[in-house]
Amino acid sequence: MLGVVLVDAYEPHRLQVYFFDVGQGDSILIRTPDRHTILVDGGPNQNVIEEISGVLPWYDQTIDLMILTHPHADHVNGLIAVLARYRVSRVLFTDVAYTSSMYQAWRDAVAAERSEIIIADRLGDIYVGGGATINVLYPGRSLSGKTVSNLNNSSIVFSLLYGSFSALLMGDQEREEDLPGLELIKPVDVLKVGHHGSRNGSDPAFLSKAHPELAVISDGIHNRYGHPHNETLENFYLIDAKVLRTDVDGDIIVESDGERWWVTPH
Repeated sequence: MLGVVLVDAYEPHRLQVYFFDVGQGDSILIRTPDRHTILVDGGPNQNVIEEISGVLPWYDQTIDLMILTHPHADHVNGLIAVLARYRVSRVLFTDVAYTSSMYQAWRDAVAAERSEIIIADRLGDIYVGGGATINVLYPGRSLSGKTVSNLNNSSIVFSLLYGSFSALLMGDQEREEDLPGLELIKPVDVLKVGHHGSRNGSDPAFLSKAHPELAVISDGIHNRYGHPHNETLENFYLIDAKVLRTDVDGDIIVESDGERWWVTPH
């Protein structure tokens, strides 16, 4: 009998981080060197499915870890379609209280999927495969079932580490300078800018700690919020950080072999 063997030979065995252009929202896909897949947020609609399909081979139907940084619509809505299309092994979220039909629909979909649930309620590392690690920097306490005054500031903040490469993903955090774990933040290669580059984010005190070489802003073209704000862009200019934006540059792909890193044309 003739057998067919599927080989990932065409896929580069290095860390890949895709900042998807999903309009006014966030969605990031991480592929580890051993082909584990981490999806961070899903954007405001089902467009994320097309984005993921453009990255994963047709036979790879598994998301190894899904992370919902916080349950605003522009982060959670697309994840419902992902759960319908892909097998999702693990889910990381805060379990914060929030009244939203889409958030509840996502929770119902996660329950139906029977994914392993990880509640982000402590600082620490999560090994995600291929030598890559996620280090949760916020929250350091349980938000499960709790109502918060500003949902953006409940966002999971974590660093992605692979060899000497580091990226810091801020969700929609607006007041990074007040994070309890600010002292844990060290200079990084890449920063996923908090809250789409809003005026009340990316404070100079925070940037003096993170000091990224590349700042990635996920926002929609001609969005009604005026993201990113000129003052925020100026803050990055002052630390000599290169800025890329999904509304201008489309999908942004960062790759690393653990020693070097680069932005890949697409």
